[in-house]
Amino acid sequence: MDKRFQSRNLYNVFRCTIVFRDRLCGGVPRNKELIKAWVTAGTEHDDEITVAQTQEAKDAIINDVAEKSWIGFFEDPEKGLWLHARNVKAAFKQGASMLRITKDKIGSKQIFAEGSEIKGVDGSDRIYLDRKAPDGTDEKPIHVMTAQGPRTALKRFDYVTKAKISFEIWVLKTSDKEKRHVGEDDLIHVLTFLQENGIGADRSQGEGKFDVVEFSAV
Repeated sequence: MDKRFQSRNLYNVFRCTIVFRDRLCGGVPRNKELIKAWVTAGTEHDDEITVAQTQEAKDAIINDVAEKSWIGFFEDPEKGLWLHARNVKAAFKQGASMLRITKDKIGSKQIFAEGSEIKGVDGSDRIYLDRKAPDGTDEKPIHVMTAQGPRTALKRFDYVTKAKISFEIWVLKTSDKEKRHVGEDDLIHVLTFLQENGIGADRSQGEGKFDVVEFSAV
């Protein structure tokens, strides 16, 4: 590659390692047909079933979930369970908004949305857990609306406990004199908030909380 096009030169990069205090819950449908409908519909399984873009996909999702929903993690046959880096990026965007960073620093909203990236330590969009398989499976009741009216069903989900993950935070280089500047202190502020807010599915139920054990510029 031509060295003039090294994208790494445009960013400040930080390495972060976190350890989950208890459970990290999966949010990806395990049923292959449900995965297909889920992707087509553009929905996200987190704390509730969201509205699908097409009625057909919506009905397929609701009918399957009404019978039994089972969600888990992406799996790599060699490296084990993994999370999409975009899930962590979404958490950062939410944290920056909740802490009013994106309001107080005009232009920083674009930095968090379009001028930053979360990457696995291997440079990919996969953040690997330190597990080959889930530590367990749990169930809880959920309420869904079907063509026949409201129903109560079981949501089954895989989880891992006290897992450790590492990832890189790439932030577009800006001068600390710029209003939109997102620096190390801002990232630490967001991470401190996210420790209590959590990452992953079922955060409203107290899942996904963690502690930062390493954070440094690389």
